[in-house]
Amino acid sequence: MKAYKAFNNDWTCQGFQYEVGQSYETEGQPKLCERGFHACKSALDCFRYYDCSQWNKFADVEMGGTIIEAKDDSKVCSSKITIVRELSFAEFLEVIKKQGSDSVASSHGVNGSDG
Repeated sequence: MKAYKAFNNDWTCQGFQYEVGQSYETEGQPKLCERGFHACKSALDCFRYYDCSQWNKFADVEMGGTIIEAKDDSKVCSSKITIVRELSFAEFLEVIKKQGSDSVASSHGVNGSDG
């Protein structure tokens, strides 16, 4: 499943170090917000979990293995992830636009706020 993922500036997420072009797999069943690799099918939803800032890293990812989907947004959790390619901040915003949203303001805001 194709998805999008945001990272800290150093390509970490929740203390795990990622690298573009690499694949990762976890043992055990993935569980949303607890265990496994997380990403969003809608790029805009990434801003619910990471600041909308150009210094974060963004990527196209491929989710595999066992996949669990959230009910309240497009977040997915899987047992396998491949970091396909880095997207610049401008490219990430273009993906959001192509997916049908003209504004980050139409999201739930940064970290779940309504701003």
